[in-house]
Amino acid sequence: RGEKHKGCATKCVAGGMPMGLLTADNKLYVLTVNHDNADPYNLAKDLMSAMVEITGVVSERNGARIIDVTDLKATPAAAK
Repeated sequence: RGEKHKGCATKCVAGGMPMGLLTADNKLYVLTVNHDNADPYNLAKDLMSAMVEITGVVSERNGARIIDVTDLKATPAAAK
């Protein structure tokens, strides 16, 4: 969580580990790439550890929350 974890998170995702989103209310979502437009998912890789707003199709499978990422916006704090 946070900037101190960014290096580790980057290595994990580059090595094939799933990318996640931790919400303000401590809910964890696994992010998946939208096959029609991978750009928002790829942008999420660059913004790991930053505050973002993610849009996408939310589903749940075996207790895991999943977002198929269709849009991503950096919040003002992340844009700095």
